[in-house]
Parts: sequence; structure tokens; C-alpha cells
Amino acid sequence: MEAARAVAKYIRIAPRKVRVVADLIRGKSVDEALAILRYTPKIASELLEKVVQSAAANATHNYEMDRDSLYISAAYVDVGPTLKRFQPRQRGQAFSIKKRTSHITVVVSQRAGGEKEEQPRGRRFFRRPGVRPGKPAEGAAAPAAEGEEAAKPKAKETAKAKPAQKPAARAPKKAPVKKAAAPAKKTVAKPKTEKKTGRQGKGE
Repeated sequence: MEAARAVAKYIRIAPRKVRVVADLIRGKSVDEALAILRYTPKIASELLEKVVQSAAANATHNYEMDRDSLYISAAYVDVGPTLKRFQPRQRGQAFSIKKRTSHITVVVSQRAGGEKEEQPRGRRFFRRPGVRPGKPAEGAAAPAAEGEEAAKPKAKETAKAKPAQKPAARAPKKAPVKKAAAPAKKTVAKPKTEKKTGRQGKGE
């Protein structure tokens, strides 16, 4: 299948900023892509809009394609040369500044009659916050297993069959027995002994 392309080189913008917008229009028709870019509040949307219009004009003028059946089959952004600058900082240091450039490429093809639109890349499945896969939502009863359902009625039947037992009479509490206090020990005072000094007098 024939395809027309348009390339914009040496655009003074970082590639990662353009790729965010390019992911929005990939697989869309030309008119839908232009509508998305017109209402996307990004600087890269203006650049991509010019490239898409140029690719659509190349398809209709050079390859005589029908504009209503055109869609964006590919949109990618390559890294261009990087301009290196320096910013003076404290203590005589020099911090580098990298001013990046981009090469934007948009490829436009003619959609066949039975061909479907390509879905944009992203998450396919979304789940509500707080609900894990395999876990029931809040307020929903958890599904019981077959064995549990069969066991529940049996447990009820056995509970009905057994007669209610009366609680046994409690024995009267005994009064605590007080222990006799032990006799106090008599302490005998020891006689005081005079301390001997190391030095003795001459007359002693």
C-alpha cells in the first residue's frame, strides 16, 4: 500500500515532549488527528499539526489519494543534534546545559474499506480503585465454594438435633484462710570494739 510522509528536521524541542503528543494521534484519521492537536494544550501540538497537514497534502497531490480515507499509520520522533552550553556557578564551576533537537516524521496511508482503526497504546483494562482482581467489591457477598455450601445446612441440622444443656451449678466460694504472722526475730547488739591505729605513742 502506498504511503506519503512528511519530515520536519532540527526542531528546537526535546524529543520526549513531542512523543507524548505523537502517541495521541497514532492510528487516527487525518481529520480526527488535526482536531485532537488543535485542542491539546502542548507546544508540540502546533509542530505536529503542521507536519500532519504537510503529509496529507503530499498524499493528495503526489499520490492522488482520497483525503477522507487517510489515516496516520506511523508517527515517530528521532533525536537530532544536541547544542551544548554552559552556565557559570559557584566556586568557578560550570554546569552544562543541553539544548536538544528533534526530527519529526509522520506517515499517512489510505485506509481500506474493511480496515479498522488502530487503538492507541496504553492500558487496556481499567479497574476501580480499591478493588483487586479476584476480590469482590465492597458490599458484594463473596461467592462460597460448593463444599462450604453443602457443609452449612448440615451444621444447622446438627445444632437443632442436640438438646440444650443446662449450665452446671457453681460451687460456693470458700473464705480465704489467713496465715499466722511469723514471730519477729530478736536482734542482739554486738559489743563495740576499739579501732587500732597504725601508729602508737612512745609511752604505749
